[in-house]
Amino acid sequence: MKTKIFILIFSMLNKAILSYQPNQDFQIYQSTQDTFLPCQQLPNNQSKILSFQQLFPNINIASRIVLSVKYIPYGNILKEYTIISIHQLNNLIVSISYNLLQNKIFLSFNGQTQEYLNPIISYSKQVQINLDIQTEPGWIKAQIAIQSTGGNSQTYPQIIQSYNQQLSLSQLELNYGNPSQRFNLNPSCSIFQNLSIGISNSPTSLTFDEVVDYLNSNTNQISQSYDFFYTQNNPGELISEIGTFQQVLSKPFLNSVISTGNSLETIYFDLPDNQFTISFFLKFLQPLPSTQSYICINFDFTSFWIYFRSNQIFIGSKLLAYNPLVWNNIIIAKSKSILGGTLRLFINDSQYDEIPYNSNHYRFQIMFFSNDVQYELNHIRIYSGSILYQTNNCFLQSSDGLCLICMSNYLLDFQNNMQCIPKNMVNTDNYIRGVKDWNPPRKLCPKNMINDYTSSSGCKCLIGYYLEGGNCIQCPSYCRNCNSLSDCSSERDSLERSNIRIPNYSDYGSLCSNMDPDINKYILPSSQLNLKATDSIFFSFSIQVQSFLLLPLQEIRIAYIQESLKLLFYDENKAVQLL
Repeated sequence: MKTKIFILIFSMLNKAILSYQPNQDFQIYQSTQDTFLPCQQLPNNQSKILSFQQLFPNINIASRIVLSVKYIPYGNILKEYTIISIHQLNNLIVSISYNLLQNKIFLSFNGQTQEYLNPIISYSKQVQINLDIQTEPGWIKAQIAIQSTGGNSQTYPQIIQSYNQQLSLSQLELNYGNPSQRFNLNPSCSIFQNLSIGISNSPTSLTFDEVVDYLNSNTNQISQSYDFFYTQNNPGELISEIGTFQQVLSKPFLNSVISTGNSLETIYFDLPDNQFTISFFLKFLQPLPSTQSYICINFDFTSFWIYFRSNQIFIGSKLLAYNPLVWNNIIIAKSKSILGGTLRLFINDSQYDEIPYNSNHYRFQIMFFSNDVQYELNHIRIYSGSILYQTNNCFLQSSDGLCLICMSNYLLDFQNNMQCIPKNMVNTDNYIRGVKDWNPPRKLCPKNMINDYTSSSGCKCLIGYYLEGGNCIQCPSYCRNCNSLSDCSSERDSLERSNIRIPNYSDYGSLCSNMDPDINKYILPSSQLNLKATDSIFFSFSIQVQSFLLLPLQEIRIAYIQESLKLLFYDENKAVQLL
């Protein structure tokens, strides 16, 4: 997967406020695909070579190149193996290699080789290796740093050599582990798990650690966008729609006002690489009587509470000023990098602070609640990843181009794919400060329907319902989507197979914590399967074990097919083992 983003530069204004200034010339390539590299050289047409010009077609000359790889070494401890190298017109500029028996790392740079003691790299253990190359007129600089999954790290001194050429991307090639025979380098004998490259065509003030921090942060994309507008005709339901994916949170008496006895809990979300971004708008309806918590982020086995007082919000021990009686756009982002994890809090386009937060988690959930005053809530957006950057009119923008917070005098336009537009007499924010009022107003669709600007009626049925006589009728329980009572998602499946699912549970997966403990609700009887004796069945599921308490060699049964009390496709002697 190739993703290009722009890096952010942080500049400290005071202890509580950071200003984001974009460096539009710094671009990133990221690949998260595991690459298994053999222990011998391969023919030139099978080697692992990347062209810098193909990765970065908009940059001609590089002033700085920073690489970060996650790497698991294997092979013979007597031999020297190459980790990564960069070549210009077949000439070696830099390479990193190691020998486990000698316990040394070798940095070959511009014709000279520097040896370092290796306290970190060991057989079959994942390490992260970072390389920084910078050029100045007449000079070239190189520096490497290594970090283990256990937190040990080593940064080696920078090397400076004379150099009178430019790093032209059309001439540069990257070997990541399995070099072409024409390079005459040792192979890698390893597994590459992540490769990130950052390139700038002009000098930057970013430190080595700051660049590596961003290279190892995930690009972010929106996964949920909840809007209480649909709750008006769907009482007790909060509906999210992103593209063709919908999610409905159901709770009696649910509405946009959070009060005692009326809280809101999202589902649990996966937490890839311990990174997420949450954005929402909040306004208290009464002055706050004291310091209280109104928002909680639940992780696997711990919780993080955010406290509010009359004019300040707490993130850990940090305090940020705000006005509780007007709409505030609040953003919480969790990042994880070589510098350690952080929790960041943004309030509108002016207040920002962060605290260290290094705990590793698999999932998270956000809760909104109150034990005293009421507050209004809207436009809850949840993103995967933690990289945010700035454009001319957007203070914080996600990697998929959606704005989270607009600059002053701009409004967030939910009718225009979350872009920022100038505030004027036509574009107003009378309802939520900073959000453009709907103009023209949205149509309030009937129950079980949401807006559809492509249809003449302006409304469409929720997924799982079909239109009949002007009403949305729920599909049979074994269908996720249908066009009529007798149809079961044939439009979605080119083979016209029935798409069967467990009622009341989304078909993209559920966590055990969200599941009903009644096991009978997860048994699909033959009547629900709607199968004839001559039918065939394709049975598929995925599972990720996040935590468990099992005795050694204890077996668990996770799924089976049964016919007339006889198990099919299951061997008791080959049960799934979690060791």
